[in-house]
Amino acid sequence: MHRFLVSLLFLLMATSWAQNFSLGVKLGSTPLFQAADAVVDLGYSTSFAELPDFSFGATLSATSNPLGQGFGLKLKPWVNYFATLYREAPLAVTTYVYLEATLGLLPGFNFNPFLEPGLGLTYTLAPDLKLYASVYGDLYVLPSVSFYLNSFVEATYTLDNLSLKLGTDQYYLPSFSWDVYARAIYSFVSYANLTAEVGYGSGWYGYLKLNYFF
Repeated sequence: MHRFLVSLLFLLMATSWAQNFSLGVKLGSTPLFQAADAVVDLGYSTSFAELPDFSFGATLSATSNPLGQGFGLKLKPWVNYFATLYREAPLAVTTYVYLEATLGLLPGFNFNPFLEPGLGLTYTLAPDLKLYASVYGDLYVLPSVSFYLNSFVEATYTLDNLSLKLGTDQYYLPSFSWDVYARAIYSFVSYANLTAEVGYGSGWYGYLKLNYFF
C-alpha cells in the first residue's frame, strides 16, 4: 500500500462494532523550502466482528496550495481486506487488497477509483527493531485504464514513545524511479502524535503532521 495510506488503517478495537475517528493537520514543502502546502484530514474507520479481515472507512481531505491549484476538497471512501499468510517468529507474511473511490469535490468534481493489492513481509530483528518490505500494484480505471507497480523497504526503530523510520520507495511501472526518506513519529499522549519526514526523490521534500485520534 502507499506508505502514506498505512497510517489511515487504524488498529480497530476487538468489539462487535469498533470505530475510530482521526484528525490530521499536515504542513509540507515540495521542493523543500520552496513551495508550501497544507492538508487537513478528517478520517473515520470501522470494523465488524462478523468480518474480521475487513475494515471500512472514509477520509475528507482539504488541501491548500497557493502556488498550485489553490484550495481543494476530496472525499475518499475505502474498504480494506487484510490477512496474515504466515507467522513464525521472526517472520510474518501478510497480504491486503485496498479499494478506494476518490471523489474530487472542489475546485471541480471528478471520480477516480483505484484498486491496490499488496504483499508485505515483516522481519523482527529485535524487540525494538523491525524491517518491513512490501510489493504492491495500483490499478486505475478512470479516465483510462492504467497500472503502476511499486515497492518499498523500511526499517523501524522504536524507543519508548518515539519511532524512527528509514526507508526507500521503488516505482517500476510505467517507468522506474525511486526515493529515500527518514521519518520520526513522537506520541506525546496516547491519542495524538507528531510526524516529521524529510526525503529525496526528484528533489528534496519535507513535512510535519499532527495526528489526533478520538
